[in-house]
Amino acid sequence: MKGIIHQSFMDFLEENFELVFVQEVIENTQSETDGAYMSAGTYPDQELMDQVGYTLVSKSLELKDALQLFGGYLAGVFVQRCPKFFEHSGTIELLKTVDSVIHKEVKKLYSAAELPKFWYEQPSEDELILNYSSKPKMCFLAEGVIAAAAAVYKEDIQVSQSQCMHDGADHCTFQLSKNEFSRFGPVNL
Repeated sequence: MKGIIHQSFMDFLEENFELVFVQEVIENTQSETDGAYMSAGTYPDQELMDQVGYTLVSKSLELKDALQLFGGYLAGVFVQRCPKFFEHSGTIELLKTVDSVIHKEVKKLYSAAELPKFWYEQPSEDELILNYSSKPKMCFLAEGVIAAAAAVYKEDIQVSQSQCMHDGADHCTFQLSKNEFSRFGPVNL
Protein backbone atom coordinates (compact mmCIF):
# COMPACT_ATOMS: atom_id res chain seq x y z
CA MET A 1 0.00 0.00 0.00
CA LYS A 2 1.30 3.45 -0.88
CA GLY A 3 2.69 5.65 1.84
CA ILE A 4 0.14 8.38 1.21
CA ILE A 5 -2.50 6.07 2.71
CA HIS A 6 -0.37 5.22 5.77
CA GLN A 7 0.68 8.86 6.21
CA SER A 8 -2.92 10.03 5.92
CA PHE A 9 -4.04 7.50 8.53
CA MET A 10 -1.47 8.87 11.00
CA ASP A 11 -2.71 12.42 10.26
CA PHE A 12 -6.33 11.27 10.64
CA LEU A 13 -5.54 9.77 14.05
CA GLU A 14 -3.74 12.92 15.17
CA GLU A 15 -6.63 15.17 14.13
CA ASN A 16 -9.23 12.95 15.81
CA PHE A 17 -7.41 11.55 18.85
CA GLU A 18 -4.27 13.72 19.32
CA LEU A 19 -0.59 12.98 18.88
CA VAL A 20 -0.35 10.98 22.13
CA PHE A 21 -2.69 8.37 20.68
CA VAL A 22 -0.71 8.24 17.42
CA GLN A 23 2.41 7.40 19.47
CA GLU A 24 0.45 4.74 21.35
CA VAL A 25 -0.68 3.13 18.08
CA ILE A 26 2.87 3.12 16.71
CA GLU A 27 4.31 1.65 19.92
CA ASN A 28 1.69 -1.10 20.10
CA THR A 29 1.76 -2.28 16.48
CA GLN A 30 4.47 -3.62 14.22
CA SER A 31 5.87 -0.78 12.13
CA GLU A 32 8.96 -0.94 9.93
CA THR A 33 9.24 2.84 10.03
CA ASP A 34 8.01 3.77 13.53
CA GLY A 35 5.15 5.65 11.87
CA ALA A 36 7.30 7.79 9.54
CA TYR A 37 5.85 7.22 6.08
CA MET A 38 6.88 8.78 2.79
CA SER A 39 3.96 9.36 0.40
CA ALA A 40 5.72 7.67 -2.50
CA GLY A 41 6.94 4.72 -0.40
CA THR A 42 5.30 1.31 -0.37
CA TYR A 43 4.50 -0.31 2.97
CA PRO A 44 2.85 -3.57 4.02
CA ASP A 45 -0.96 -3.63 3.98
CA GLN A 46 -0.86 -5.55 7.24
CA GLU A 47 0.88 -2.65 8.99
CA LEU A 48 -2.06 -0.37 8.29
CA MET A 49 -4.56 -3.09 9.18
CA ASP A 50 -2.80 -3.62 12.53
CA GLN A 51 -2.97 0.12 13.22
CA VAL A 52 -6.64 0.23 12.26
CA GLY A 53 -7.30 -2.82 14.47
CA TYR A 54 -5.55 -1.26 17.45
CA THR A 55 -7.54 1.94 16.97
CA LEU A 56 -10.82 0.03 16.81
CA VAL A 57 -10.16 -1.80 20.06
CA SER A 58 -8.72 1.23 21.90
CA LYS A 59 -11.52 3.57 20.90
CA SER A 60 -14.39 1.03 20.85
CA LEU A 61 -15.13 1.69 17.19
CA GLU A 62 -16.71 -0.52 14.55
CA LEU A 63 -14.58 -1.37 11.50
CA LYS A 64 -17.14 -0.08 9.01
CA ASP A 65 -17.65 3.24 10.80
CA ALA A 66 -13.93 3.88 11.34
CA LEU A 67 -12.96 3.10 7.75
CA GLN A 68 -15.80 5.20 6.34
CA LEU A 69 -14.62 8.15 8.42
CA PHE A 70 -11.05 7.62 7.30
CA GLY A 71 -12.25 7.31 3.69
CA GLY A 72 -13.89 10.71 3.98
CA TYR A 73 -10.68 12.16 5.37
CA LEU A 74 -8.63 10.49 2.63
CA ALA A 75 -10.87 11.96 -0.08
CA GLY A 76 -9.99 15.39 1.29
CA VAL A 77 -6.29 14.53 0.99
CA PHE A 78 -6.83 13.44 -2.62
CA VAL A 79 -8.74 16.63 -3.46
CA GLN A 80 -5.86 18.74 -2.08
CA ARG A 81 -3.02 16.73 -3.62
CA CYS A 82 -4.63 15.69 -6.92
CA PRO A 83 -7.30 18.29 -7.78
CA LYS A 84 -7.06 17.48 -11.50
CA PHE A 85 -8.63 14.05 -10.86
CA PHE A 86 -11.76 15.81 -9.56
CA GLU A 87 -12.35 17.86 -12.71
CA HIS A 88 -15.57 16.03 -13.54
CA SER A 89 -19.21 17.02 -13.63
CA GLY A 90 -20.12 14.79 -10.71
CA THR A 91 -19.51 11.76 -8.52
CA ILE A 92 -20.61 9.12 -11.02
CA GLU A 93 -18.39 10.58 -13.72
CA LEU A 94 -15.43 10.62 -11.31
CA LEU A 95 -15.96 7.02 -10.21
CA LYS A 96 -16.08 5.82 -13.81
CA THR A 97 -12.49 7.06 -14.21
CA VAL A 98 -10.92 5.42 -11.15
CA ASP A 99 -9.41 2.42 -12.96
CA SER A 100 -9.10 3.83 -16.47
CA VAL A 101 -7.56 7.20 -15.59
CA ILE A 102 -6.67 7.70 -11.92
CA HIS A 103 -5.12 4.29 -11.22
CA LYS A 104 -3.45 4.35 -14.62
CA GLU A 105 -1.70 7.60 -13.64
CA VAL A 106 -0.74 6.19 -10.24
CA LYS A 107 0.78 3.14 -11.96
CA LYS A 108 2.87 5.42 -14.19
CA LEU A 109 4.45 6.94 -11.09
CA TYR A 110 4.49 3.82 -8.91
CA SER A 111 4.59 0.73 -11.08
CA ALA A 112 4.74 -1.62 -8.07
CA ALA A 113 1.62 -0.16 -6.43
CA GLU A 114 -1.05 -2.76 -5.63
CA LEU A 115 -4.24 -0.86 -6.31
CA PRO A 116 -7.81 -1.93 -5.72
CA LYS A 117 -9.78 -2.93 -8.82
CA PHE A 118 -12.97 -1.11 -9.81
CA TRP A 119 -15.34 -1.92 -12.65
CA TYR A 120 -18.83 -0.66 -13.25
CA GLU A 121 -22.13 -0.83 -15.06
CA GLN A 122 -24.32 2.20 -15.61
CA PRO A 123 -28.01 1.31 -15.87
CA SER A 124 -29.02 4.98 -16.20
CA GLU A 125 -27.57 8.48 -16.11
CA ASP A 126 -28.31 8.77 -12.37
CA GLU A 127 -27.22 5.25 -11.33
CA LEU A 128 -23.96 3.36 -11.12
CA ILE A 129 -23.19 -0.19 -10.08
CA LEU A 130 -19.60 -0.08 -8.86
CA ASN A 131 -17.71 -3.31 -8.19
CA TYR A 132 -14.64 -3.29 -5.96
CA SER A 133 -11.95 -5.82 -5.11
CA SER A 134 -8.71 -5.57 -3.13
CA LYS A 135 -6.53 -7.83 -1.05
CA PRO A 136 -6.94 -5.85 2.19
CA LYS A 137 -10.75 -5.64 1.73
CA MET A 138 -11.02 -1.90 2.31
CA CYS A 139 -14.50 -1.52 0.83
CA PHE A 140 -15.71 0.54 3.78
CA LEU A 141 -12.88 2.99 3.12
CA ALA A 142 -14.00 3.17 -0.52
CA GLU A 143 -17.53 3.88 0.69
CA GLY A 144 -16.24 6.82 2.77
CA VAL A 145 -14.31 8.17 -0.23
CA ILE A 146 -17.47 7.92 -2.37
CA ALA A 147 -19.57 9.81 0.21
CA ALA A 148 -16.92 12.54 0.50
CA ALA A 149 -16.65 12.81 -3.30
CA ALA A 150 -20.41 13.35 -3.45
CA ALA A 151 -19.99 16.18 -0.94
CA VAL A 152 -17.28 17.74 -3.14
CA TYR A 153 -19.77 17.82 -6.03
CA LYS A 154 -22.62 18.88 -3.71
CA GLU A 155 -24.65 15.86 -4.75
CA ASP A 156 -27.00 13.72 -2.71
CA ILE A 157 -25.95 10.18 -3.60
CA GLN A 158 -27.45 7.08 -2.01
CA VAL A 159 -24.90 4.27 -1.60
CA SER A 160 -25.69 0.69 -0.63
CA GLN A 161 -23.82 -2.59 -0.87
CA SER A 162 -25.52 -5.66 -2.28
CA GLN A 163 -22.53 -7.93 -1.64
CA CYS A 164 -19.36 -7.61 0.41
CA MET A 165 -16.02 -9.41 0.68
CA HIS A 166 -16.41 -9.27 4.48
CA ASP A 167 -19.41 -11.59 4.03
CA GLY A 168 -17.50 -14.05 1.82
CA ALA A 169 -18.11 -12.56 -1.63
CA ASP A 170 -15.17 -12.40 -4.08
CA HIS A 171 -15.80 -8.65 -4.57
CA CYS A 172 -18.02 -5.89 -3.22
CA THR A 173 -20.82 -4.30 -5.21
CA PHE A 174 -22.05 -0.78 -4.50
CA GLN A 175 -25.27 0.63 -5.90
CA LEU A 176 -25.14 4.39 -6.28
CA SER A 177 -28.07 6.56 -7.23
CA LYS A 178 -28.50 10.31 -7.32
CA ASN A 179 -31.47 11.60 -5.41
CA GLU A 180 -33.94 13.49 -7.59
CA PHE A 181 -32.85 17.00 -6.64
CA SER A 182 -29.15 16.21 -7.27
CA ARG A 183 -29.82 16.43 -11.02
CA PHE A 184 -30.56 20.12 -10.68
CA GLY A 185 -27.30 20.97 -8.90
CA PRO A 186 -26.76 22.79 -5.63
CA VAL A 187 -29.39 25.26 -4.49
CA ASN A 188 -28.16 28.58 -3.10
CA LEU A 189 -30.57 29.96 -0.51
